[in-house]
Amino acid sequence: MLAQFNGLGNSQWGISATSWRQIYTGMIQAIALWGSELGWRGQRDWEKEFEHLQYQALKKCINATHGSKKELVSQIAGVESPRMVLDAAQARLMGKIKRDTTALGDLMFEDGSGKNTEAGREWDDFGQEYTVGPDGFTSVLTVIQSKAEVLKEEGHERISYGGKVEKTDVPEVKLQAQADSKAEVWTEAINQAREHYNATGIYTDRSMNEDGVVGAGWHVEGKNQGRATLGKLVTVWDGEVCGVRGALEDAPSNSNILILSDSQAAIAAVKKAGRIGKARTNDLKLVLMDIKERQARLGPNAVSFGWVKAHNELFGNEEADRLAKMATQLYPKDPQITEGGLKQAWRKMREEERRVKGAGMGRVVRWNRKARVTYVQCRTGKGNLQAWRHKIGKIDNPECRKCGKYAETGKHVALVCTYGEDVGRRWSTWEDMDDRARWARKGKDEEGFYMVDLVETFFSKIDLG
Repeated sequence: MLAQFNGLGNSQWGISATSWRQIYTGMIQAIALWGSELGWRGQRDWEKEFEHLQYQALKKCINATHGSKKELVSQIAGVESPRMVLDAAQARLMGKIKRDTTALGDLMFEDGSGKNTEAGREWDDFGQEYTVGPDGFTSVLTVIQSKAEVLKEEGHERISYGGKVEKTDVPEVKLQAQADSKAEVWTEAINQAREHYNATGIYTDRSMNEDGVVGAGWHVEGKNQGRATLGKLVTVWDGEVCGVRGALEDAPSNSNILILSDSQAAIAAVKKAGRIGKARTNDLKLVLMDIKERQARLGPNAVSFGWVKAHNELFGNEEADRLAKMATQLYPKDPQITEGGLKQAWRKMREEERRVKGAGMGRVVRWNRKARVTYVQCRTGKGNLQAWRHKIGKIDNPECRKCGKYAETGKHVALVCTYGEDVGRRWSTWEDMDDRARWARKGKDEEGFYMVDLVETFFSKIDLG
């Protein structure tokens, strides 16, 4: 397939660098990775072949000279390393398993025996097998744990896995207030709903600090309040669900409950999980189990949900928000790893590998061909440079053709040569030129305003012959 696209790229119209990258990441890479998530680790030949495939594709994408460093070629093209791609594919599989363990057998026992069987093994209620299996793991849970190991910090994160739950109808109350209504209107609407359902009002909220730590808070009107710190490998949605779980545990057991949340997504997730009988996380599973138990004792309106406007000076909502923010500043006693948190963390790690400072931050493929080819030759140090041609025996003199003072290396042309100052160079390191906002300028023509990248313009003017 790569050979066929090479032929198309060499045709009259060719393929742009951006299209090359999209073809590789969206098609060739996907086919090459088929089935790799099931166990690529230890398969050195597999990884080696994938590295070779990626190098050949991206070398064509950015017009790099053969012999350029593989890692640098990937960084300039804005594509993560093969190992990162393979690890991410395996993390996606682990995320799916965590969301629904049906394919592997439920990790939690469902009957009164206290044991659950899967593939002939015995499990206790924490998903741990009594003896280590032939694969070296004690359970499916520990396999999942090992795959998340790269994201663990100090402490012992608790894998939060979902699974089947008994289907439950979760009522939602539509409060008689608008998003732009004042706090007094919201308070009146909430009081009316509480009186109608004879329910205790509970506010829940979640927060995430600048370091990515997620916390949850809840406030039970006139009674209890609480908070919980979940850690970094969760989403803010997981924080909201954790807040609901904590609120239900602290709420009176003999009265109806009205849970007031400012997250419509969390309310929708609880309702959907109850409708389809599947929960994505352990907290969500426990929430639905609690709701089902209360409904069996108190009736169908035992637990209702209602959406309230965030930061609208509602005392209960502000208290829950304050507690959630406090929780983000604490060290988590029971940190979690959820499916969404796993995906989120890997997405961030992949993005960091695509945007490497000192290698163009992934934007080089969008430049015009002249600028792109010149940048790649200078950055890799291989191409139509006097120093490189001298090294491979093509010429006798490696001196710069412009200043005649030093060897014509890529670094010299891009960062040192006095000729570069005459054509617009304003930077002194590869990292400096990656500050896109700093080197962006606004231009204007007959069609209107447009943006100019001074770095792209600079490399368009450099003539390497």
